[in-house]
Amino acid sequence: MIFEAVNDDFSEILITQKTIDKSLEIPDIIGYYLGPPYTLSSVKLNGNAVTEMGQFGEKLTPEALVNGDPFSSAGYMPEDNTPYFAYKNQIFAIKNNSKTVIFESTKDLLDTPFVGNENIITSSGSFDNFILNNYNVKDKSNQTILTGDVNTKILGVTYTY
Repeated sequence: MIFEAVNDDFSEILITQKTIDKSLEIPDIIGYYLGPPYTLSSVKLNGNAVTEMGQFGEKLTPEALVNGDPFSSAGYMPEDNTPYFAYKNQIFAIKNNSKTVIFESTKDLLDTPFVGNENIITSSGSFDNFILNNYNVKDKSNQTILTGDVNTKILGVTYTY
């Protein structure tokens, strides 16, 4: 399990679980399949109730997995604690046990420092050629914050809502 985020009142956390398939041998450190699809769950910290929020991605071939897992991350939107999950080139909001795509990039995502109801800050491309964008959800417009390469180090992103 991977800890992803804690909500703003510290009553719940999000965790992801990779799929484990010991019958599928992969020549890496672990030796078997450990990757997508990912299961996203919320855990209530008062009582430990676990709620599965959905699965994301599909099982990869052993050859594809040797190159590493596709990008994924999860968190809560700050305005209303709506959980979100980012996978490959999409970001999903999860409301009432339903997944809705709220952002889609033409290139794979590298990082999602902020996901809100009105704006999404995300980077896409490759580590040697990427763009950090501020996406406006309402008018579906992108504003480039910066372009970068392997020598570009982003120390943090701040957003005021």
